[in-house]
Amino acid sequence: GFLLQAVEPPIPQAITHAVTLLQDIGALKEDESLTRLGRHLGEMPVHPRVGKMLLYATLLGVLDPVLTVACAAAYRSPFVMSTDT
Repeated sequence: GFLLQAVEPPIPQAITHAVTLLQDIGALKEDESLTRLGRHLGEMPVHPRVGKMLLYATLLGVLDPVLTVACAAAYRSPFVMSTDT
């Protein structure tokens, strides 16, 4: 694919994982073309799982409480120390 022609292409396992994730959440069809959900998620600057959660929360009228959950899911805990020092 075109990703392998990039200056620093991602490893093939990363591409496979990303395609599988997007298919699992309904953003990609089996032929790897975008669904309507995939087009909306592509415009959101968040992880696809968080984006899907936000879109469905909006449709169901429960965005306010889900924003808290989405925020918690998008960032790691401030109480966990990194071992990369």
